[in-house]
Amino acid sequence: TMTLQGLRFGNPNVRETSATSLGFLIQLTDPSCLKPYVALIAGPLIRVMGDRFSESVKEAILKTMGILLDNAGQFCKPFVMQLQTTFIRSLNDSSEKVRIYAAQDLGKLMTMSQRIDQLVTDLLNSFDTVENERKETILVALSNVLSSTHGRVTEPTLILCETKCSELIINSSADQRLIGPLSDVLANSF
Repeated sequence: TMTLQGLRFGNPNVRETSATSLGFLIQLTDPSCLKPYVALIAGPLIRVMGDRFSESVKEAILKTMGILLDNAGQFCKPFVMQLQTTFIRSLNDSSEKVRIYAAQDLGKLMTMSQRIDQLVTDLLNSFDTVENERKETILVALSNVLSSTHGRVTEPTLILCETKCSELIINSSADQRLIGPLSDVLANSF
């Protein structure tokens, strides 16, 4: 209760510490014991993530969300759409660390989602419009999504993904930092 109160009502330092502490508590708790508390934990994490806080607060919250998905993901199904929206929004954050945690969490979340094709298409479409420093994170998120869905993406979506990534690799103006993530996306789309 104290960590949730700190997360919801504390100053930024207290919120960061509360989110980190909550992550430790989740790791130490048996998943079956977490079931009745998932809504009490996930709700405040999602709400606070929607507020404007420093990068360190957002990192702590996203890291804790990832821990929650790892340890009690099966109980997070009612929050899939809200978590997906939170992670996608975080992919556009100015902080690279926040974007990386969001990309990791999005991949973890997709083990429970049914709307994978739409997300893959949205990520591919957003790649063209995001700033250069965010393109790598979009590709990492796409790779994480594809690797965690284990054949639940339809063939037309996979073909679209392969075509887009192949074009980007062949394109001589492609940023060299993007070649590795593009290759990962292609490997996960077969």
